[in-house]
Amino acid sequence: MSIRKIIVVISVVTAMGVGAWILILDKNGNDIETLVVEPGEFSSHISVAGRVVAAETVELGFAQSGRVSGVYVKVGNYAAAGTTLAELENGDVGAVVLQKKALFETAKANLLSLREGSRPEEIAVFEATVDSDEAALEQARQAVVNSLRDAYTKSEDAIRNKTDQFIVNPRSSEAGLLFLLPDSKLESGFLSKRVAMEKTLLDWKERNASLSVESHMPEEIAYVQQNLGFVSALLADANTALGKAVTSSTASSASLSAWTTDVATARITINTATSALTTAVTAERNEATTLEKDKRSLELTKASATKADIAAQEARVQSAEAEVYQAEANLVKTMIRAPFSGVVTKVDIHAGESVSLGSPIMSVIGRESLQIESYVPEIHIAHLAIGNTAEIELDAYGSIMFPAVVVSIDPAETIRDGISTYRAILQFTAKDSRVKAGMTANITITTEHKTSVISIPQGIVVNENSVKYVLVQMGETEERRTITTGSVSSRGYVEILSGLYPGDVVVLKLAEE
Repeated sequence: MSIRKIIVVISVVTAMGVGAWILILDKNGNDIETLVVEPGEFSSHISVAGRVVAAETVELGFAQSGRVSGVYVKVGNYAAAGTTLAELENGDVGAVVLQKKALFETAKANLLSLREGSRPEEIAVFEATVDSDEAALEQARQAVVNSLRDAYTKSEDAIRNKTDQFIVNPRSSEAGLLFLLPDSKLESGFLSKRVAMEKTLLDWKERNASLSVESHMPEEIAYVQQNLGFVSALLADANTALGKAVTSSTASSASLSAWTTDVATARITINTATSALTTAVTAERNEATTLEKDKRSLELTKASATKADIAAQEARVQSAEAEVYQAEANLVKTMIRAPFSGVVTKVDIHAGESVSLGSPIMSVIGRESLQIESYVPEIHIAHLAIGNTAEIELDAYGSIMFPAVVVSIDPAETIRDGISTYRAILQFTAKDSRVKAGMTANITITTEHKTSVISIPQGIVVNENSVKYVLVQMGETEERRTITTGSVSSRGYVEILSGLYPGDVVVLKLAEE
């Protein structure tokens, strides 16, 4: 029997390219095709579709509501990370930032001064301030005394010159009115208050004569304020009585009108005196407080700073710094800034518009880093692993291949068109300006790649009672060779782990057999 040898080089073509291992086919007189096995490269691939997406994409809005003062980008503009894209009207917030920074610098300067100690000229400045405060306090105390005296003078005029015009014998128990008053109760009460006021005025005059800045001011102030209250109440009754008065032979309509005007003027005068006294007392207390504060500052300036003083000032510095951060954070809320470098893809605002908190009005996609997003069917996911290499064919560029690598696989499924899939992200291994977000891609992922592997077509392996074997030609005869198999390539070749060796000739059965 003659044997004709047909030597054929078989290249294993996968989605990744051309394999490196070689098959040799023989054809003998018995019409049996054989294969001389040799070690070579072995690869498994999966093919899926995908889409180029930005590695970073974000919708942006303001962190507070307000009116837009400026929009600084348009759709398609490139924005570096940190670039201000738009901002609200924020002049008042910016002013607060400047104020807080100034206070922070002041606090730091005070801390430095404490640590270095005071200079003679600084002590002199504080001494001059204390002297000025003492003079101001003395003037404020004299102003209080003047207000107390003026309160008596105006009260005496309001009673004896304004009110006593229409009272007969106002300083005695026989007092009476020059006009008729139908309300006897009002008349009795008013005249009783006037008689009692006489003793108050006499006592007040005596105390007023001895009044000076050395007097016990709190007591004198309380006494005068109480008397002003009595005078004010008496004038209010006088006004009421005149409102109900009836003319008589001793009180014409003109007289009643004149008396009413005088009483109204007196009431205004007493109210003014009361306010003036309150103002003078407040000013005196403020001057006293200022003096005490500046005296304390002088003492601290003369004394060396203690550890406690320095620690307290350090705390003030930290507090001032925190207020700066807070003010700056409030200012940032009025701005939209690019969180990363990228291209602006949406701008839905204009200057002058009012916006609400959190409304997505701008969007940015990262231009520096693009990825491929693919949804891998469940039947392939067991073979896929992070780190698998891949080749990307973009529809826009035809057969040009772009290398990539799998960087993430979602742990949870995503149902797409009723099929369980798992979202996988692939990262381009090289930056290429031709790649644009949104491009569609055909992806070939290498899930396994080995070298020096013996592999044969999966179809010639016989599985009999869980024992796998192939026919190996030994000269003119054939023998069964038990084998152990491994992975199966995407082109249908199975890895031989044991049982076959380089140079073995295995029998390829014909299709019709």
